[in-house]
Amino acid sequence: MQMPRLVEYPVVLRAFEDRDAGLARSVAGDPLIPPLTTVPTSGTRADALAFVARQRDRLSTGSGYSFVVADAITDEAVGQIGLWLAAEACGYQREGLLRAWQVVGNERKVMYVYSIIR
Repeated sequence: MQMPRLVEYPVVLRAFEDRDAGLARSVAGDPLIPPLTTVPTSGTRADALAFVARQRDRLSTGSGYSFVVADAITDEAVGQIGLWLAAEACGYQREGLLRAWQVVGNERKVMYVYSIIR
């Protein structure tokens, strides 16, 4: 399976490339992004490249699509967006709802709890 390239001016959604490691490095110190994602907080090039590799692996492992949001003219990475496939499709069952569990900015967000038992 191949990642689609979606063009809708002024942006392009495309697969991650090693040159996009700078995007991960630029947000490593953000107070909101690393706690809610797999962006490394170290800011090192090696960790940023490992993040990029994880994004490329998402399609082949069946976990979803992780796109770079790039400027349509320069193709420079300006963000990330993903489509994550439902945990239930992998055999997980939703067990509960954690109200006001995750702090995002100044708000508490609701999160679901999923588990799988052999």
